[in-house]
Amino acid sequence: MSGPLSGIRVVDFSRVLAGPLCARTLLELGAEVIKIEPPRPDVSRFAFPSTPGMSGYYAQQNAGKRNVSIDLNVPGARELALRLCDTADVVVENFRAGTLRYFGLDYETLAARNPRLIYASITGYGQGGPWQGRMAYAPTVQAEAGFTHNSIRHYGEALGEPRTDSLSHADVYAGLQAAIAILAALHRRAATGTGEYIDVAMAATLMAVNERAHVDLNGAELGAEPAILGATDCPFFVGPGGEHFTVATSLVGSRTFPSWLRAMRRADLADDPRFATAAARRSNFARAAATACPAARGASRASSSRHSVSLPFRASTTAPSLPSSASATNKSTAILPRARSSACQFPLLSPIILRRSVTIPSCFNGRLYAIG
Repeated sequence: MSGPLSGIRVVDFSRVLAGPLCARTLLELGAEVIKIEPPRPDVSRFAFPSTPGMSGYYAQQNAGKRNVSIDLNVPGARELALRLCDTADVVVENFRAGTLRYFGLDYETLAARNPRLIYASITGYGQGGPWQGRMAYAPTVQAEAGFTHNSIRHYGEALGEPRTDSLSHADVYAGLQAAIAILAALHRRAATGTGEYIDVAMAATLMAVNERAHVDLNGAELGAEPAILGATDCPFFVGPGGEHFTVATSLVGSRTFPSWLRAMRRADLADDPRFATAAARRSNFARAAATACPAARGASRASSSRHSVSLPFRASTTAPSLPSSASATNKSTAILPRARSSACQFPLLSPIILRRSVTIPSCFNGRLYAIG
């Protein structure tokens, strides 16, 4: 069965993560994607683990794409790229602002030849302004956009020392935002008959997806209270089988601490001066966690299934439960019933370095349009 984007052709000039993930998302929805790569290839081919010329990182973002090697510095190469773009519905690129203009492959040039073209550019800081040519990497953009500060402010001394995140949120979110914008542009093109230019900046994207942006933008003073409905400040507990659990309910927040008291059946702690206020609980966080841990650990309900990773803590069979999960690896998560039934993992046709990878988790009428 063909996917929702069957018949759509994407020319992908991008490299590493943000652009390749955007194009991969369109591919997995049924589009044909042609990746244009120079002979000196996408640097993600050399990520670890790898074999000569191929890495798991590269394969995860590019499996299923058709690949054309073109050196745009060679006479005649630009004309070949132009002819490919003449047949495209979508172009995706994530070079620094203005790079493809140097080769005559900018939106204005391509749109003059192909007015129905939708052209998406992903950069760190957008196509204009003093930072348009600045190098953009996820850790630095995340720091500059307030993303890293959120974790430092939220966890404070519990971090030990300030650290950035180990995953490239800026690239991934920008790639997904670009895919969303492309889908919207395809919808509008069906009515207007013409394409358009899409500019997605990683820094702006991180502001847009930050559910706590309103706190800083409006100068809200929370004191010791955490911004709730976000990442918990709860520590990890150790279950009866040695499993490490986290609970999605803050021990510090005044709106959430009563849930802990009810689950532990320790209403008396509400009047304990060490835990009476958010500021007190933050100052005595280690003691609060130690107090909660035995009740949670001793009453955790272990699943009989070796594949389960969600084991709610309960103080008794009638006490309110706290939403919790064990810390799991990608490998252990992949064997869960949901992961198996949704087919969100698939075998690679040419398993040079990877035997399996992942696809987007959206089901259409009960099925995924996974490649492979």
